[in-house]
Amino acid sequence: SRMLPTDVRGRALGIPVPGTWEPLRLDLGERWRLMMYTDGVLEATVAGTRDRVGDAGLLAVVDDALRAGSADLVDDVLREVRRQHGGDLVDDTAVVVVGWTGAAA
Repeated sequence: SRMLPTDVRGRALGIPVPGTWEPLRLDLGERWRLMMYTDGVLEATVAGTRDRVGDAGLLAVVDDALRAGSADLVDDVLREVRRQHGGDLVDDTAVVVVGWTGAAA
């Protein structure tokens, strides 16, 4: 897994400030998945600390779920982030995964 570059991001959705989105073209290959998530996933704190899950922590959770052959990546990722947090998350939390298996339509 890898994170997309952050240098071409525009403003956050719902924030009324000027800004635009720059297109970013990616070669995804024959099989791919794209995970989109809200900041509530990254801002979850690791139980007993002030450390946030953050980009690196989320990437590790996703990689672990993929290695384990996750049948439901969204549920498994959210379950693990909640476990690390020590309970329900306090900020808005949404995860969406879209992808293509390479199979004919």
